[in-house]
Amino acid sequence: MLEPRAGRLSTSRTLRVDIVGAEFNVCVALARLGVSVGFCTKVGADPFGERIRRRMEQLDIDTRGLVVAQDRPTGLMLREPSSGRARSIHYYRKGSAASALDEEDCRSALLACRAFVVSGITMALGAGPSRAAIAGARTARQTGAEVVFDPNLRAKARRPARDPRRPVSDALADDDPQPGP
Repeated sequence: MLEPRAGRLSTSRTLRVDIVGAEFNVCVALARLGVSVGFCTKVGADPFGERIRRRMEQLDIDTRGLVVAQDRPTGLMLREPSSGRARSIHYYRKGSAASALDEEDCRSALLACRAFVVSGITMALGAGPSRAAIAGARTARQTGAEVVFDPNLRAKARRPARDPRRPVSDALADDDPQPGP
């Protein structure tokens, strides 16, 4: 995520760089609590992908689920600070490494997990990430792991002309996951 330190994207001379995302934020919080966590995603063989790997290592997040795509860039989100109005967010995910995430990319990392966390954002990235999320939930269930699903449906992140309820209903097809308290 890139965000101006002050002002708007169109006029700011400096940007703050950070790594964000629903599932990543969960991993960071759990790692800070001392829980052993891993993160499965696909990044490009570029400076942003390297930055994500280094940050995961700094936070003690297992990188075995980090897949590097040689032929695709790391996705990007630009966010403008809010000034009493709705925050403006710009996604650059089309053709990104994460948009090519598929079922096999994280299978080995999933076999050792005790919980699997996925959000509707991952499922909105494309058919491959959606299949990966559904397969991940199934693999987690088969190994006895808990499945945590955050619908986190956002119109800007969803591909046009796609019903966001379909992949969500696929992910929730089995008895798991159960809503929290």
